[in-house]
Amino acid sequence: MSPYRVVNSKSCHLPIKIKHRAYWAKQMLTYDLTKLGKDSRLQLRELEEIRVHVYENARSYKERAMLFMMHTFLEVCYGYKSVLI
Repeated sequence: MSPYRVVNSKSCHLPIKIKHRAYWAKQMLTYDLTKLGKDSRLQLRELEEIRVHVYENARSYKERAMLFMMHTFLEVCYGYKSVLI
């Protein structure tokens, strides 16, 4: 006998309702995980774009710093004056 029948003296479809709720909870969890997976992929793409942008900025900074150091070196050592790019 089910615990519900012992207490209320009538039969019930409680196990079926529990199974049905468990099924839908599982479906919603699976849906949420799918949505979460899509969100995380989008975030990874955004992070990749940021990383590429930072890499390009660092490279251009290094080039400009090198030009500045060369310009300063030429100016100090040889008295060479030029327009800095």
